[in-house]
Amino acid sequence: MGEGREDYCRIKSESIQKVVANGESYEDNPVLFETSVNFFTFFKYKLLFNNQNSVLETKNNIAISKDLAIKYFGTALPVGEIITLTIGVTKSDYIITGVFEKPLMNTQLSFDMVTYEKESESFCSNDSGQLVFCASFIRGRCRTRRAG
Repeated sequence: MGEGREDYCRIKSESIQKVVANGESYEDNPVLFETSVNFFTFFKYKLLFNNQNSVLETKNNIAISKDLAIKYFGTALPVGEIITLTIGVTKSDYIITGVFEKPLMNTQLSFDMVTYEKESESFCSNDSGQLVFCASFIRGRCRTRRAG
């Protein structure tokens, strides 16, 4: 009996120093997950738009929690709005392409925003000089062979 890898998802956590949304500036330090493109199909977080296959199509796409959507934009559905994040000395603009609901039960993954990060050798490095959480999650399935 052997096991085979079926799917995987990589996650790197970043701490955001500043958020600019809807003309307002916030320094509430939300947690950003930079992930594989399949994050919302690998993990079953509920998106308010059923677009888990396309929500992270490009590097400037971002999904934010419903709580942050209401806090920053006054609505649970700010899809299409621009949000600017400062991580270390780098400032980047993102287009909100999804809003997710945080799970009600306990989870080891605690985050407020998700964006796509192209996978490479340097996936788990950062320029901010801060410690980062980086992990790979693998979903496998058991394969069996019949003798004979």
